[in-house]
Amino acid sequence: MKWLQTLLIAALIVSVVPLPLLSQDEPAEEPVAEDAGEAADDESSEFEAMEDILRTEEEMIQGTYSYDAGRRRDPFVSLIRKRNAPVARPGGDCPIGCLIDEVTLTGIFLMPEGPVAQVQSPDQEKSFLIRVGDEFHDGDVIAITADSVRFRQMVDDFQEMKPFREVTKKLNP
Repeated sequence: MKWLQTLLIAALIVSVVPLPLLSQDEPAEEPVAEDAGEAADDESSEFEAMEDILRTEEEMIQGTYSYDAGRRRDPFVSLIRKRNAPVARPGGDCPIGCLIDEVTLTGIFLMPEGPVAQVQSPDQEKSFLIRVGDEFHDGDVIAITADSVRFRQMVDDFQEMKPFREVTKKLNP
């Protein structure tokens, strides 16, 4: 009951106290720009900002938007995807057309220019020589020692912090 009395008193005060009204004889004052060019520039910059926002939204809808995840998990990649899904076999000549897991290390040569490793292609028809820095379809060669070759293999696994793993292939004596 007390709140009803308070509400009625507030309504009475509002109805009694006059509110300042604009007279119809006097037009409302509008802020006057010091320079008409500044007002036009402000409007055009606001228009350009709106256009940029709309363009970005259209790119996201059309699928041309790209997200740089850095070292974080990409929130736009599905979490339902299978872990360690098999990588599709690329086509082309080795080493660019071969996967690191498919090649077999068959020899290492210590040359004056640096070590060279001999690896055999997956179909066992050809062998080829690789050096540090050579690229494969899913990674590259980072080190060659007297008895092993270390590769940096790119991994498409959303749960890993690093987008790669190191794979070492040892030479069988």
